[in-house]
Amino acid sequence: MKIFFLTICKDGMSFISWHYPMLRQLPFDWTWNVIEGTAAPEADTSWCAPMAPGLSTDGTTELLDSLATFDKRVRVFRHAWWHGKVAMLNTALEWLHEPCLLWQIDADEIWTCAQVQAVVALFEKAKSRQNCARVFCRYFVGPDIAITSRGGYGNNSAYEWHRVWKVEPGVRFKTHEPPCLEKFEERPFTQEQTEAVGAVFEHFAYATEAQVRFKAEYYGSPANKVGHLYKDAVDGWRRLQANQKWPADLKTYLPWVGDGVKVERV
Repeated sequence: MKIFFLTICKDGMSFISWHYPMLRQLPFDWTWNVIEGTAAPEADTSWCAPMAPGLSTDGTTELLDSLATFDKRVRVFRHAWWHGKVAMLNTALEWLHEPCLLWQIDADEIWTCAQVQAVVALFEKAKSRQNCARVFCRYFVGPDIAITSRGGYGNNSAYEWHRVWKVEPGVRFKTHEPPCLEKFEERPFTQEQTEAVGAVFEHFAYATEAQVRFKAEYYGSPANKVGHLYKDAVDGWRRLQANQKWPADLKTYLPWVGDGVKVERV
C-alpha cells in the first residue's frame, strides 16, 4: 500500500531530521511531500497572527534540498508566502496520482517504523470498511514533560488527532485545523483501536523554549478568543520545567489548555 506523507514546515530543524531515517526503513512505496514557507492567516487559521513572509533560517531549507537531491521520493514545495495552510496541503496533493494512504506528519510529530506498519496493517485487514484513522499522542510540553490525561487538551478524541486517510486521486483538504477532507465521509479507526496496536506518536509541540516563544506570538493574536492567555507563555513554560511535584495541573502554567489537563515528567 503506497503512502503519501505530508508535512508543513518552517524552521523545523529541531525535529524534521528525525523523519527521513524512519521513512527509509519502511517496506512500502512512499513519498514524503514537504511544504515549506510562511502561511497567511486565512480560512480555518484566520484567527492566528500574521507572520512575515520567509523561508526557514535554521538549516531546514538546506536539509530538505539535500534529501530531495539524494532521494527522489522526497518532494519539496516552497514559497515564502502561502495563502493559508490548506493551500499548502492542496498544492502537494496535486502530485497524488493513485489510490494510497494519505498521512499527515507535522514537523514536530515523531512516529516509529513499527507504528506506521501497524496502522497500515489495520487498513489492509479492514479492506473497504474503515477509510481513515485517528490516533492519540504523547504531547510534550517540555523536553521530558508530557500530558498524561485524556479527553482534554492534547488528546481530545473529538478532533485529535486525525492523521491518516485512505484516498483516491483528486482529494483535497477543506480545513487544516482540524484536518478535514472535502467530500469525504469518514469511517474511522478510533483512537482506542490505533492505540491497541501501539500507534501513539510523540508530539513535541512545546518541547523547546523557541517553540513556546513562536506560538505565544502566533496563537496570541487578538483574533484568537483565548489569545490573551498566551501573554506569559514563556514564563509559564519555564516555571513548569522547574516544577518538582508531579503530577501537575498544566493550566497553572499554560492557562489556555483548560481544566483537568495533567502532566508528568517522563
